[in-house]
Amino acid sequence: MEAAFRSAWPMSFRRPGVFEARVHGPGAASETLAYPMPSTIAGALASLAYEAGACSRAQRPGVYGDTEACLESLFGEKYHLYTGLARHSGKLYVYTSRGYAPLDTVKKLLASVAPLSGRPRLLFEGLMEGLKAGSSLQARVLRRTGIALNRSSKTAAPGMLYTIGMLDPLQGTELVEFVALVEASKSPIEEGEKRFMTTLGGEQRPAQLVLRSSDTEPVGLLSACSGNNTLLLLLVSPALLDESPWAGVIELTKSAAKRLAESLVSAAGLESILEPREPYIVQLTREPVEAVMPGWSMAREVHRPPLLLVPAGTIVVATTREDPCRAAKEAARRGLGAYTRLGWGTVVVA
Repeated sequence: MEAAFRSAWPMSFRRPGVFEARVHGPGAASETLAYPMPSTIAGALASLAYEAGACSRAQRPGVYGDTEACLESLFGEKYHLYTGLARHSGKLYVYTSRGYAPLDTVKKLLASVAPLSGRPRLLFEGLMEGLKAGSSLQARVLRRTGIALNRSSKTAAPGMLYTIGMLDPLQGTELVEFVALVEASKSPIEEGEKRFMTTLGGEQRPAQLVLRSSDTEPVGLLSACSGNNTLLLLLVSPALLDESPWAGVIELTKSAAKRLAESLVSAAGLESILEPREPYIVQLTREPVEAVMPGWSMAREVHRPPLLLVPAGTIVVATTREDPCRAAKEAARRGLGAYTRLGWGTVVVA
């Protein structure tokens, strides 16, 4: 099944955290991501079930207990979301933190450069050249400046200017759809597609949600088998870890990269299948690995507790402990890190 969100409105997708001009002071600015966080996608789908009366806001054990209860009522107990994808002109793309790249191109690229894993510089250069050569989509950001208002009187607060970036979903003459692949043990639709109206993003802009039935398994779309014992796992949605593998702020040295790769593999239950190997971690862009508050609890009406976020565009390099084709499919099925069935840690594997 596929859940696709489309909107003609400029959208604001921010990293987990808080933006409010009065808190951050004069000159406050907020940039948008090119793709909604997994918590945004999962929350919108969970709200669909909640508004239909299929679940409640009663707290359930676990960081995402309330969201999981609603998604189970919608897709069954064995559901799994795979986020970080987009559709444009009928073609499926994945988010690489540098924009959107065609899914098929990314799988072929990962398979072609995997033999270079023993030479990190050549591996990185091969990845960059391959992504530049592909027919990628680049995010278009619209920026506007506003004035913060006094909460009580709604009058302008002197000197309190802020700037906000909004993502334009229009590419050429067609809209970009934000897509989540859904592995479901029950379906809210029998066949074809069903449309709903919802809101999405930090500004709660109206969006159309389309649920489409599909005969294609998500694992088949997200993995490719080249027969190589070395696999590259590209995060197309950020991964989460319950605890940091390090103490304090560190530089991503070889030993730190090894700890991070091992933690991501272990949290997903893949340690019996994959063994991280040098260079362990490759980042397409230099984004921070940092503690965040990933989403809002509907039950408690507060931000969720801090977790460690590993950004999309991060690649884990690993060797397989079993048949490479089976290992690639299992890695794509489970993802990397914690809370993967909510869409965190979705990977393309080859």
